[in-house]
Amino acid sequence: MSADVGSFLLGMGRVADAIEHLERARAEEPLFGLVAVVLGQAYEHEGDFVAALAEFDRGLRIGDAAPLLRGNAFWAALATGDRDEIHRRLEVPEGGDNGITFNARFAQFLDDREAGLAEVRRMLADESATASPVVVGSLALWAAYYGDPELALSVFRELAASGGSGLVRVNLWRSVLREMRKLPEFDTLVHEMGLVDYWREYGWSDFCRPAGADDFVCE
Repeated sequence: MSADVGSFLLGMGRVADAIEHLERARAEEPLFGLVAVVLGQAYEHEGDFVAALAEFDRGLRIGDAAPLLRGNAFWAALATGDRDEIHRRLEVPEGGDNGITFNARFAQFLDDREAGLAEVRRMLADESATASPVVVGSLALWAAYYGDPELALSVFRELAASGGSGLVRVNLWRSVLREMRKLPEFDTLVHEMGLVDYWREYGWSDFCRPAGADDFVCE
């Protein structure tokens, strides 16, 4: 129950509350790998990248949900800006990992964001490459990283409208999306997903706050 509540709160952007529940879930079920996934995400969303990476590594030692853990660990490492850590997280384990291979494709452009953004746009235009919602969500993250938050937001809006709102919520509060959350159109997205109605009734996101009677701002 603590894990389910924590995961829900994280999707609503209530990260501090989510961490409280998820840490309780970790104490109750220390060998449940998905708890490590979501708790690591929560630490990353909070900006505590050291704790995030430590939690992802704890999950990897358990041996459950390894692809999810490695993928999220990469994004936490990318947020640190530590190139050694980033490249360590791109090491492909024995047996392979498609997520790492995918991110490595874009990580080669860390010093050439224009080229990286061109590759994002190329893949978004390729229907065969965007058949997976997970790939589409990852492309939105890379678009934001390469400096096009407007494109990232457009991709997330389309993904949410096509039935991927759960996947969008998982990603909305990542550090790489800070500039995207400041866009006026972000307000439209969270309205469309029903998040604003939830915040007004049950409590605001850690990233958004009311501004006057009928407005709010996010960061």
